[in-house]
Amino acid sequence: MSSTGCNLLEKPNRAALAPGICWVAVKDVSQGALESLLLTSLPQYAGEILRFGLEPCDRDISIALMRGNDIVGAYFLRYRNILEEIESHKLNPLEDLRGYQNKRGIEGLVLAVSAEYRKRGYGSLLKNYPSYFDNLDYLFGLQYSALNNLHYWQRRRRLVAENDAIFATLEDLRCGEVSLEAET
Repeated sequence: MSSTGCNLLEKPNRAALAPGICWVAVKDVSQGALESLLLTSLPQYAGEILRFGLEPCDRDISIALMRGNDIVGAYFLRYRNILEEIESHKLNPLEDLRGYQNKRGIEGLVLAVSAEYRKRGYGSLLKNYPSYFDNLDYLFGLQYSALNNLHYWQRRRRLVAENDAIFATLEDLRCGEVSLEAET
């Protein structure tokens, strides 16, 4: 931990963050604080969000933005191959994805930003974080149709598979080419 109380991560440190805001690995944030962020940010999905976001995430690669002891937001991630998820959820591919069989992917499970920090670009910062992984070819996520948020994810990803309840979106990564600076 640094003198600011933050375990700063190397690559995203170049991001222009507001004073007092820093990057922290989710493994260095208390379970209670993470649960509180998810439950207050997405209260309508309380049970599901913990089960599908927090429990399966890889805490070593998942990231949080902190201001002192307060969580600004977090992005829960895990290494995963999109073809395995498409098969396990019985999704219908909308394009030929066989080229991703031997590529390294990461799944964005849940992204949450505290209400008091919304509309300041922190969600975009969190979404951009996976682009700094040197060993990744793509990022994907599953959007449940009930969430009615597919249009947000299609701003940066393309729809590649679906069924009646779930959409799969995919973004090809070119590491280091996405800005980690907050939008103003």
